[in-house]
Amino acid sequence: MSDVEVTFARDRKGRSLFELDDDEEDRVGGLHFMTGEEDRDRVSFRSSDPAGELRAFVNETDLESESVYLLERSVGACYEVRLTGVYRESDGVDADFCRALRPADVACSRDDEDALAVAIRLPFDGEDFNSFGSRWGSDCDRPGTAIAREGGDDG
Repeated sequence: MSDVEVTFARDRKGRSLFELDDDEEDRVGGLHFMTGEEDRDRVSFRSSDPAGELRAFVNETDLESESVYLLERSVGACYEVRLTGVYRESDGVDADFCRALRPADVACSRDDEDALAVAIRLPFDGEDFNSFGSRWGSDCDRPGTAIAREGGDDG
């Protein structure tokens, strides 16, 4: 299966782009898997253009037949993040990412941290899943792995 859609959103001031309704503080970081309207209703998006792009992506998802893997974390301002694989396991979904230096024409400071959010639209509902994870690497030069294939430990 390779029918996943992905969107990345970045806040250059390091502010969180979304929060879950049970978050006690405004912090960058989190993972949320949406399989229905109730899950979508638990997420609040900030008032910014990047957060608006995430919101639109999520709202365009048919949660009756699709699901959304939503992840946010801090990333150095001079780095970009790439999705290298999404794996459907028997009880959940895992995603692999890598980090690479941004192009030389991107203005950044190596001491700054941005908030980066990734939304992945998956072509299945995921109602029976109870496990969601991510793996991060620093080598984007390795060959990529299949997107949304079964299993993720042998890539």
